[in-house]
Amino acid sequence: MSLVSFFKKAKQLSENLNSWDRKSKVMIIGHRDGDGIAATTVLNQGLKHLGFEKIIPQILLSPDIDLLISMIKNNSPKYVITCDIGAEFAPTLEKRVKDFIITDHHPKKISNYGAKQLNCIEFGLDDEIDASGSTTALSLLTNLFDDTFWDSDKGKVILAFAVAGAISDFQFQKGIHKVNGVILNKAKIHSAVVVSKDISIFGRSMYPAYIAINRASIPGLTDYYFCRDIINASIDPRIGSYWKRIIDLDQEEKKNIIDIIISQLSEFSHKINIKEFLAKEVIGDVFDLIALYGWDCTLIRDGRATFDPREILHQVNYCCRLGHWDIALDLLNHKMVSDHTMKTISEFHRQGDQEVAEALKAYQNNLIELQSDCDGKVLLADFTDLIFYDEVGVIAGVIMKQDRDIDIMLSSCRMENNGLYKVSVRARSNVWEMVDSDNEFADAKKVYEKTKIETGSEIKYGGHRFAMSGYLPKETIPILFKNMVTYYKKLIN
Repeated sequence: MSLVSFFKKAKQLSENLNSWDRKSKVMIIGHRDGDGIAATTVLNQGLKHLGFEKIIPQILLSPDIDLLISMIKNNSPKYVITCDIGAEFAPTLEKRVKDFIITDHHPKKISNYGAKQLNCIEFGLDDEIDASGSTTALSLLTNLFDDTFWDSDKGKVILAFAVAGAISDFQFQKGIHKVNGVILNKAKIHSAVVVSKDISIFGRSMYPAYIAINRASIPGLTDYYFCRDIINASIDPRIGSYWKRIIDLDQEEKKNIIDIIISQLSEFSHKINIKEFLAKEVIGDVFDLIALYGWDCTLIRDGRATFDPREILHQVNYCCRLGHWDIALDLLNHKMVSDHTMKTISEFHRQGDQEVAEALKAYQNNLIELQSDCDGKVLLADFTDLIFYDEVGVIAGVIMKQDRDIDIMLSSCRMENNGLYKVSVRARSNVWEMVDSDNEFADAKKVYEKTKIETGSEIKYGGHRFAMSGYLPKETIPILFKNMVTYYKKLIN
């Protein structure tokens, strides 16, 4: 089992794909998150350039077999290809379409991945750092085009979106490995992506510098007005009528900001290693998708552009979470889109940011129903009526960035259409890396499965080891929390 074997199977499946009838319907089924939308874009554009004439992109929030069957029934495709989803789809697809290919990086319940699935886990690779949905999808296309294509604008754009999906999936946080490394290197060789070392805070090219730093939850700089005043006093804060972003600063101004961050962190030196903090959360590799120059998907609210993949996909993520994945795909698959599409995306982005900010404020003011255990290390919070249910993972990430004592957070919200609750589980890397004697890695799926068996409820769940979500009745949530606390205690002991 190896990286070589992964790409050998990718080549075999690409040859199968290349044999498909170009005039027949091909349905692409992607996952409804940043990685999944990017992977769908990679395949959609790749298939178009291969000459397929009837491509039908569809998006699923979760691996719902009933919805999959409904999609096939409504669209009547001859072929299906999945990306960032579908590990369990093979039995269903075999009965309903002429041929199919599954590209995914999520684990199956049973380890046999079959001849028609490309999945890094089959080859002993790590689904959280070695391959994303988008880099797996791109691996299927690399053998179908020569270097002339990848050097063209069309090829560069596909490479850029493959890298964007991996970064959106937080795949590069612990280094760049295996499949991700191969695809990133290809994107760099063909000048689709530029990588440099810089202040890597999210919002570096989307927000004014002081706002990006304030939102980074850096100890000592979390007060908005203090952060604004001290940062703007250390730089020339404007370029004409625009606020300077981090990417607009010169080297001296960046040094001034780093000095301020170090000064503020020094007050917390008893609990924070400043050098490690800077390396992990302030200064690091930044990725700019230069292949997307001139694309509307790079535009921010004031008309300037960002080429940071996190920020590009952040703007479409709210569309996806609110169920408008078609708008997200429109933006990523066309260099220019209508003013109406841009205004709609901007409004969803504003609405999502506002909801998360209000939920965070409610949490800080103790207006949220909470349960905690293990001296606050494990926390359950319900955000019903404050956010759209699909934003539970976002608010968990924001809170954990501000409250560094939380190791595991379960955030819940009632879903509008069926009365169930979506519960997101997020854990810090120190929990991910804990060893479970039963299966080597700590794994939240074990807790969901235990809760499902104990309650007899039809609980659906999916994701990675400790970055995942489930859908369950309200009465089972306290049991899930109890089981998570028990599992956490087992791991730390």
